[in-house]
Amino acid sequence: MNINKVNEIRNSIGDNTTLVAVTKNQSIEDVQVLYDNGYRQFGENKLQELVKKKQIFPDATWHFIGRIQSNKLKAIVANSALIHSVSEYRYLQKINSEAQKIDKVQDVLLQLNIANEPTKKGLTQGDLDAIINEDSFSNVNIRGIMVMGDHVDDEATIINTFRVAKETFETLKSDFDSFDTLSMGMSSDYMLAVQNGSTMVRLGTILFTD
Repeated sequence: MNINKVNEIRNSIGDNTTLVAVTKNQSIEDVQVLYDNGYRQFGENKLQELVKKKQIFPDATWHFIGRIQSNKLKAIVANSALIHSVSEYRYLQKINSEAQKIDKVQDVLLQLNIANEPTKKGLTQGDLDAIINEDSFSNVNIRGIMVMGDHVDDEATIINTFRVAKETFETLKSDFDSFDTLSMGMSSDYMLAVQNGSTMVRLGTILFTD
């Protein structure tokens, strides 16, 4: 790992965008390098890895960014500061229930499939309407939305998705007082995301390669 490169990336995205270092498949040694250089926001796709690394770096902020499985939500809630991937209404219900059991208010992001790609998960407009009208999620704090960019080479298409996500985020702000996070942008498209309003990027590969 080249920590100077990581710092350059951190500086390039600006102070208004949070960098979440995605540690999927990365060694404890490399995570330690980031930690020793002041990085404290980490993301994991797999629950087992999140729990393992959180035990080693307990004062870091751990984000769960992988696909949710209902049978793992109890542990996800117990170990995550922010859950990015709430892609179904029933998951929000389950998160609220598990958070109540441990007297926790769980921060979450609503995952939207802006591009309507069949391989991606995401809430429908109907789901959003139900969530907006729901008043019993006492143990869930909806912080914003999470979006994945299109898997295409056409930059204009990716930019359009990010712009629509930003517009959706601003529209939903009127329904959720706690909205402050637009999580979009990964290693291949993070600067496009930042230029189009992202407040949080999820970077893995680009941080851990020289």
